[in-house]
Parts: sequence; C-alpha cells; structure tokens
Amino acid sequence: QSAVVLLAIVLLAHLGLSMARGNTFSAAVSGAVADTVDYVARLSRGDLGRSTAAGVTQAAVPIAEVLPGLVGKSLGLLAVSLVLAGMIATPLGVWAASHRRSRWPMVATVLSIIGVSVPSFFAALLLQLVAIRATRLFGHRLLPVGGFGWDSHLILPVLVLAARPVAQIYRVTRVAVSDVLMEDYVRT
Repeated sequence: QSAVVLLAIVLLAHLGLSMARGNTFSAAVSGAVADTVDYVARLSRGDLGRSTAAGVTQAAVPIAEVLPGLVGKSLGLLAVSLVLAGMIATPLGVWAASHRRSRWPMVATVLSIIGVSVPSFFAALLLQLVAIRATRLFGHRLLPVGGFGWDSHLILPVLVLAARPVAQIYRVTRVAVSDVLMEDYVRT
C-alpha cells in the first residue's frame, strides 16, 4: 500500500508541475504519467536525479552526492532537539506533578497544549519575525534566521523542532509522576 501511495504522490506532483506550466489537463495527465514512469525507471537504477538547489553554485549536482551530508545535518539537528526537549520537559513535568495545588502547572499545561497545536512552520515563522524585530531593536543581529552551521545557526531550528517533543514529554511526565505520587505507598 505504501508503494501505491508513493507512486500516487509522484504522479500528482508531476501532474501539478505540468499544469503549472500551462498545459491542458489531458496533456498534463499524459505528461505526468510519462514523467512518473521515467522517474520510477531512473529510481530503480539508483539515479536520484540532479538538483541545482543542492549545490553551492547553480550547476546541477547529483542528488546522491549531496544526500549523505544533508541526512547527517538533519539527524544531528534532530538529536540536539530531542536532547534539549528531554532536558527541559522532564524536570518541568516532575515539578508540575509535585506542585498540583499551584496555578503555574496549569499555565505550563496550557502552554504544552499550544506547543502541540502550533504547526512547526508557523512557529518557525514567528521565531524568525521575533529575531528580525530584535535585530532592528538592538541594532545588531542576535540570531541568524537562515543558513546552517553548528553554532548559533542551530538555536532557532532547535527551538522549533523541540517545541512539540517538550509539550508531549511534559504531559506524559506530569501524568506519570502524578499517578505515582498518588499511590498509597508514597502518601503513607
């Protein structure tokens, strides 16, 4: 079923691109089918194609050459985000469970619901706007809003990618610790 879904996605992508070029629907369908068959044939031979966006210059670069570096950067960014999420959310969940009578755990719970609900692309846009506004306010750049690097370039993407796991880990930790704190052997 997954192969059929992926094939449909590739077909629809080719159809959309063909229609965006101004082709009629019937011409776009026939072109999309031909492009999909060609793409699957090249993919079966291990040819992922070429990209001008993946290289430093505008020259077309084979995607197979660029992919390992991009996957490494993505996995590193994900690892940093998950570590940060665990470091923030676990103590926060334990604190919220142990301070049930206070109103601050309720505020943290509402923020966690917002953290789960806000789409990542929208959170990224908001953080970029905040960074740009701070740059204008202070007169110098505090955080870069684009590019990649293992320095301050990581801060905004890590915050965006960690928002949802922080909210989820916080909620699970709070519930689990609350359940344990309500056990008879703990209360006694």
